Amino acid sequence: MISRTVFGFIAGGITLFAVTLLVSGSPLLLANVGWLGEIPAGTFISWAGIFCLPLSLLLVSGDPRVQNSGILNWISNLLRLAVVLGLVWGLVGFLFAGNWSFNFSPQESFRGSVSAANYFWAYTGFTVCLSVLLGLALAAQRLVQK
Repeated sequence: MISRTVFGFIAGGITLFAVTLLVSGSPLLLANVGWLGEIPAGTFISWAGIFCLPLSLLLVSGDPRVQNSGILNWISNLLRLAVVLGLVWGLVGFLFAGNWSFNFSPQESFRGSVSAANYFWAYTGFTVCLSVLLGLALAAQRLVQK
């Protein structure tokens, strides 16, 4: 059986791959996924990165019940929340934008509007920042333990 740590490193690799493509502005992000129609590959790549970031931290951090640490329990529970937020990120984006390309434009209705875009970017920022801050808290907790 493959350990949690191996799955954690696989998720971390997916996150690094997604971040590399996003930062470099790869043309792969704009390529349409053929069998799904007009959905850009960047949607799935971003979704995978946002989901796998907290998942990798959660899997690599170990089982808090074994380590018997109150702070690690809190971090672990918040990482679980971040995993759920990452898991539904694409669906939330679709609900706000009304399309899988996450295109927003000035319009009367809320769905797909600039106002909806602000909420979507706030949700995205919160999800990513929560994961990064929890990763830093996890690293700090590990340093204090040693």
